[in-house]
Amino acid sequence: LSGKKKTVMADYDNAVWYNDSVVNQIIERFKRRDAIVIYLSDHGEEVFGKGARHFFGRMHNADITKRLADEEFRIPMWIYCSTLYSRNHPDVVKAVREARKKPYMTDALPHLLMGLAGIHCPYYKPKYDLLSPQYDTTRKRILKNTTDYDKL
Repeated sequence: LSGKKKTVMADYDNAVWYNDSVVNQIIERFKRRDAIVIYLSDHGEEVFGKGARHFFGRMHNADITKRLADEEFRIPMWIYCSTLYSRNHPDVVKAVREARKKPYMTDALPHLLMGLAGIHCPYYKPKYDLLSPQYDTTRKRILKNTTDYDKL
């Protein structure tokens, strides 16, 4: 990589490192409480990766290819349960473990949060709650109202 590209990559790496340090501080704050922490980023970034050696950022107007979807739409998400939470809520911990490989989209996050909080209202749909036994693993994951992620 050129000097400018190395600088961009170093800036990106530093941003990730900073984000990780903030998330670590959040976990440290809650690890001795009856707490569950959910983390996910809002979007992915391309930083001179495979197939985009000349590019960094996001390609908002591009056709969605598998590479683009993997780089810009597939994001990390994890659920941390403190030791006390794990002891007090073994059913939730079991559901979290079982959900690890299930297909998911972040537009369903409110249903997951309502389910965890025990909020049952007309807007809560268990089929969108990742931890619910009624979660719909066959739901289409459509990107930009055009592309089925699972068919890429």
